[in-house]
Amino acid sequence: MRRPPPSAILVWVMVTGLVSWGAYALWRGGMLARLAEEDPSKLSLVILAVYGLTQLYAGWLAASLHRDRRLVDAFARARGEVESRASPIVAYLSARRARDADTAGDDGFSYLRALTGDRLSSGWFVADLMFKLGLVGTVIGFILMLGAITDLRSLDIHQALRMLGDMSAGMRLALYTTLTGLSCGALTGIQFHLLERSADTLSREAGALLEREAGSPR
Repeated sequence: MRRPPPSAILVWVMVTGLVSWGAYALWRGGMLARLAEEDPSKLSLVILAVYGLTQLYAGWLAASLHRDRRLVDAFARARGEVESRASPIVAYLSARRARDADTAGDDGFSYLRALTGDRLSSGWFVADLMFKLGLVGTVIGFILMLGAITDLRSLDIHQALRMLGDMSAGMRLALYTTLTGLSCGALTGIQFHLLERSADTLSREAGALLEREAGSPR
């Protein structure tokens, strides 16, 4: 017997739990405080804030996909006696059934795929945005490093030490923002990849329901 895929909201809870455990370990180790202190641009904190908001949005999407899947199952069992306004997918299935199930074809599956997949496009955009914010921090850090070199007026030991301090601050900024952007972008990509798989499963199940109704006598 084929096992049903895990619920989207269960997958989200598992991923969020692992990320929360990792964040707690970093906080206990003092890494988050160090990140806040040694990043004068505060881009790393901005990236972390965007990541947190994106995970809340991912949780809302997971709950929405879970609700849609339950409504599609109820729609299949109840022969349409389900409140269609609660889900755009069920509303579409109800409209196709009321119009003519024989018209259900490839265009129906494509529309269902668009209904389930379009909601995830914002997540991919934010993941790419976090990568780019990390690169912006890299550029700012290297600008600070080069600025420290150009400000050097003499080979005085105090000037040289100050230059090395400014260069190390620029390097820390570049590395911290790059690491934060890459990590948060990758974690967001993983989260939305799993959500996309759940959306594909939902669209396939709804498409299979259309095909069954198209082949069944009315």
